[in-house]
Amino acid sequence: MIRYQLFFAAALGCCSVASASITTSAVDDFSNTTNTATSEWSYRWSPDSVRDGDYPLLATNSDPATLWTPTTPYWNNGGSLPGVGVNQSGSAINISPPFLPFSWPTDTIWMHPPSTGFAVVTWTSPVTGTADIEFEFDDMDPNGAFANGVRWYVDVGDVSGSLANGSFVGGTGIMPMTVTDVAVNSGEQVHFIVDPFGDFSFDSTAFRATVTYVPEPASMALLGLGAASLFVTNRKSLCGPRAA
Repeated sequence: MIRYQLFFAAALGCCSVASASITTSAVDDFSNTTNTATSEWSYRWSPDSVRDGDYPLLATNSDPATLWTPTTPYWNNGGSLPGVGVNQSGSAINISPPFLPFSWPTDTIWMHPPSTGFAVVTWTSPVTGTADIEFEFDDMDPNGAFANGVRWYVDVGDVSGSLANGSFVGGTGIMPMTVTDVAVNSGEQVHFIVDPFGDFSFDSTAFRATVTYVPEPASMALLGLGAASLFVTNRKSLCGPRAA
């Protein structure tokens, strides 16, 4: 009996450890090789301005128009825009001529929407639990100082689950923002969206996000109790019936 009690305590203790927070970064965990519907981070777009949570995946990772110097691949649909890419090089990457000069800072994601529709980075929750979401959108192209800028959104699912939204004009951006204690289900998606706001000129946007999530304790406890129950059952079968 004492042995079983000790195992139950150990199982519940494991649950406590398993429920520790986990942090994922859109920049650090960016993939140039994998972009699927089940990827924790995925790279998407929308051909229209409907925020319905149904955003197709960008199909190709390349630099189709040699947009950057040095050449840097990014997710696209075979043309230069829309595009989503990451600079993890440790130094700035420059836009190639004949475009007006500007730089892509290191340790940021570049997002540029199409003429209509959105550029989207999506985080898919691997657990049921709660999440703290920190994010930042900044204008990357100062040549658009007098353009209309972009709108940005952070949505859970569709427009009905909007966590935050705003806009900025060329040459500006937003300070890092955090939304805390967001309830998420396993497989639920958080979309970070850049909208051209009617005119997609000069809409290169630098983006960062980190998500710190904690699995639901009740779910972890059930897993621990299930493991303990399995242990007891197996022990009984191994020991056999007690002698009369």
